[in-house]
Formats: sequence, structure tokens, C-alpha cells
Amino acid sequence: MVTVMKKVVSTIVICMIMICNLTGCTTDKINSSSNKTTIYFVRHGQTDTNVEGLMVGQSGDPQLTEDGKNNAFKLGKGLSKIKFDAAYSSDLTRAYDTAELVLKGANESLTVEKESNFNDISWGDAEGMSWEEISKKYNVADMSQCFGNIDDKKFKSPTNAESKYEFCKRFDNGIKKVLDENPPGANILIVAHSSLAFYLQKIFPESDISGIDNTSVTIVKYDYDNKEFELKDLNDTGYLGQN
Repeated sequence: MVTVMKKVVSTIVICMIMICNLTGCTTDKINSSSNKTTIYFVRHGQTDTNVEGLMVGQSGDPQLTEDGKNNAFKLGKGLSKIKFDAAYSSDLTRAYDTAELVLKGANESLTVEKESNFNDISWGDAEGMSWEEISKKYNVADMSQCFGNIDDKKFKSPTNAESKYEFCKRFDNGIKKVLDENPPGANILIVAHSSLAFYLQKIFPESDISGIDNTSVTIVKYDYDNKEFELKDLNDTGYLGQN
């Protein structure tokens, strides 16, 4: 009887090894049973030009303030229960530095990959000006007059700014790249800019989305089966207090 049981156990073990060899067994942090990837969008920390009230998209090199640095690190601590599988930022300093500090606060050793498709929207000739200056010089009353509507391919900005349509097109290219580079079930950190709101308005047209605060978190899930995005959390600064 003992001999028979040993043979049965041996057979089960061999079968399990064969299955692992055929299908691939993993103990890493990616949830291979899930067909949904979770993206944690973060807006960069406060910068010196934020404090000065200047409209800066892609010009100059705004730096994080001390508050911006501290909040980015605190945000990482608030997100420390999330095991990130990949991290991306725009290739602008304020976003990259924020991503590095978030990972440091979360005690993660990932390398941040810079992706220019996540760069802030360009203000064109109005880069570095205050809104009051822009409004007076170009006779505009709100930002839609500078960037147009999301679906307007032919929009021409009075400030020669990048249109919302063109911005969303390139941001979407960046998201497609990220999804292609990572398997379903991954947790992904992406640090971008306030113009992230335009992309969110595009993919969630029924939601009431306006501004995105510094060091806030917006959580979006992507379902590979349905090819759809799902908004799970929007502009959440509560993670800053979860230390």
C-alpha cells in the first residue's frame, strides 16, 4: 500500500513539473490571473513656476519646490502597499524627479523610463506667461480657446499652442507603448502633468473631469479582453496622508 501511495505522489509531482514547464510558473508580483492592468497616474509635484502662476508646458526647466519634493516622497510612502512592475514619466525634469521620489518613498528600486509622449502640452508662444498676460495679449477668455476641443483636428491656436487633439493623440501613443511593454495584471506608475486631464476627458467623456492637482493619484484599469478603460479613482490627494 505504501509503495502504491509513493508512486501516486511521484506521478502527481511529475505532472505538476510538466505543467509548469509548459505554461510557465512565476512567483513575481504580476498578477498573471488578471487580464486587467492598473495604471497609477500621478501629476508631478509643485514647481517654482506653479507657485509663480506661470503657464509652462515644454519650455524652460521648472524645478520642484521643497514642498513638491516632500509631497512626492510622502506620496510614495502612501503608495507603498502597491508593488509596481514598471514606472514611467515624461522626459521633463519635474515629472522624472517626482517619479524618482515616489519610488524612493515606496521603497521601490525600479528604473524610471522617460517617455516623451507624456510630456506636458505646449503653450506655444504663450510659454512662461501668466494667464492674465495670455488673456490680455491674445484676447482669450478660457483655455479652450488656446487648445481647442478634443476632437477638433483642424484647430489653430492663437498662441500657436499644441491642440488638445494632437496632445491626446501622442499621449495615447505613449499609453499603447506602455501596455505593449507590460503583461496584463501589471501595476504601472506614470508621472505626467496637469494636461493629463485632457486625455482623461477623451477616454472618459461621461465623467466630470477638470483639473489635476500636484501629487494627486488617478487610477485607471485597462481590460485587455474588452479593450476598455475603467476609471477607479480621480485626482486623489489622500495618499499623501497615508504614512
